[in-house]
Amino acid sequence: MPRPTPQTPLAAVPDELPTPLRDPLSIATRGALALFDGPLADVRFPGLDRDTLRDAAAAVLRAQLEVEALERTLDEARARTLDAATQLGQLVDRALDYAKVYSRGDAELSSRIDAVAASAQPRGTPMQAPRKRGRPRRDAATAELLPSPDDAH
Repeated sequence: MPRPTPQTPLAAVPDELPTPLRDPLSIATRGALALFDGPLADVRFPGLDRDTLRDAAAAVLRAQLEVEALERTLDEARARTLDAATQLGQLVDRALDYAKVYSRGDAELSSRIDAVAASAQPRGTPMQAPRKRGRPRRDAATAELLPSPDDAH
């Protein structure tokens, strides 16, 4: 029997479910589903059989589809926020330009406007968090797989 891969179609999941972008089922899960869809199709254990596994796999796929739909919605909301922030930045730039002209006779107001303008981002760019620099930290699972500096001797 060929080893199941993430690209192997899953016969145990109903066809009416669309395919998610990211496969939430592990290779081991796909292998077990294939076994219970093939040679173990008629085997029943207490509270566990082919239909139980199919239903559970379908639930995972539905949950993954829901996650992906929410991620698309979040991406769209982020894009709208970025567009709105860009438009606001442009409006603020125009407002400060007009305010500078308006305040030419008032030194105190002019200095306050200059201070606000100096603290502004470059024209039309919304403020974003700075990117972290350096190497990413090793997580616990990766740290166990990699040799430690002490093991180098």
